[in-house]
Amino acid sequence: MNARDLKNHVERTVHDVREELEKNDLFGRLTPIWLILGGLVLLAWIASGVPVALLGFVSVVAVGAIVLGPPAWVLTDARKRGVKHPLGWGVFSLLTTPVGALIYYLVRPNHVVQKSCGSCGEQVSTSFAACPFCGVEQAAAGKSCPACRADVEVAWRFCPYCRHSMEATG
Repeated sequence: MNARDLKNHVERTVHDVREELEKNDLFGRLTPIWLILGGLVLLAWIASGVPVALLGFVSVVAVGAIVLGPPAWVLTDARKRGVKHPLGWGVFSLLTTPVGALIYYLVRPNHVVQKSCGSCGEQVSTSFAACPFCGVEQAAAGKSCPACRADVEVAWRFCPYCRHSMEATG
């Protein structure tokens, strides 16, 4: 991987993170908060000199959030993106926390194959023209670069992530 490919990969990753934060995926946004709060609560309890039995309970809750948070996020994200074997990714992430969640994040597809219907809130494939639950017409999914699969605007002549010409793709 040369420097340009690495730069493009980093730019795509930053783009994906921004898109993820802009979505209404409350569970995905809360996972890092759980990890941070769990660690802070654990440190506060240790520093306060609380009895060991109570500290044990708080430790179990904090470790539970740290151990179960990333696999739960991986499972929901894999389902939303249409990844093959989402349960397998969830179990892999559980067994290798937090490394498994990081590996999943690096190899997951850039595009989400499901989105929430604006009318009823159900999960709908991005390829559907209408929601199968309420019948409301869905917005067009847009256009993606055939080289790197990043989302691009219809009017763009080049992909800003890999510099592929978009004029031949229509």
